[in-house]
Parts: sequence; structure tokens; C-alpha cells
Amino acid sequence: MGHNYRTVHYYCEVEQLSLCRRGHSFQRDRQWFNVFCFAEVEHAQRFHARFGGEIIDQDVRPRWPGDAKRR
Repeated sequence: MGHNYRTVHYYCEVEQLSLCRRGHSFQRDRQWFNVFCFAEVEHAQRFHARFGGEIIDQDVRPRWPGDAKRR
């Protein structure tokens, strides 16, 4: 993300979005993706409108490595 890290976090702070502190990344088709999590769906939609990307519903998202250990 480089310099965009500050842009994303500043935007979320100014807009008072419910961006979770935790985050992670995953690889799909040899491309890395950063995942941003929000407590409110509307906040995720506003973030998406500003930065683009893909909204993944937590109920249908692919399981990340280690998820089975947490259940």
C-alpha cells in the first residue's frame, strides 16, 4: 500500500468509519490483496465508493488459513 496507507486511514478517521484495527491480506491468482474490515456495512460501502475494490460479506467469504482453529 505504501503511501496509500496514510490516505486510507486518514479518510476513515475523518469520515468516522468503523475501520477495524486488525487487517490482513491474501493472495489470489498470484496477486496480493489487502483486506479492510468494518463494523458497519454502510461504512464498507462508503469506503468502497471512495477506493474501489471488492466487498466480501463475512458470511460467504472464503475461509482464511487458521480459521478452523478459532472455532
